Amino acid sequence: DKRPLVFYSGITRLAQKTGRVNLLPVAFRYEFITEQRPEVFISLGTPDIIDEGLPGIKDYTEYLNGKLTSELDGLQRDVTEKNTNDFKVIFHGKESRNRTFD
Repeated sequence: DKRPLVFYSGITRLAQKTGRVNLLPVAFRYEFITEQRPEVFISLGTPDIIDEGLPGIKDYTEYLNGKLTSELDGLQRDVTEKNTNDFKVIFHGKESRNRTFD
């Protein structure tokens, strides 16, 4: 939740040297909502397909920073406002201790 995010130009330089590459913003959020064990929420943003030269390294690094910040902010908003219907459960871990007392 700490802002602003600090980005360095390494990802942009790697994308520039790789040639064709997909850059996908991925946001994770670990929350203790109603259980003793955390739930992990993952949000995948829209990929950028890089197949030719990039604009200036600094400009593109700032663009990626903004894109990931937006993905993180959206995930935080969804989780804190309990808008979780669009999330898909991938797997369940062990039951929390509080379930044994139900």
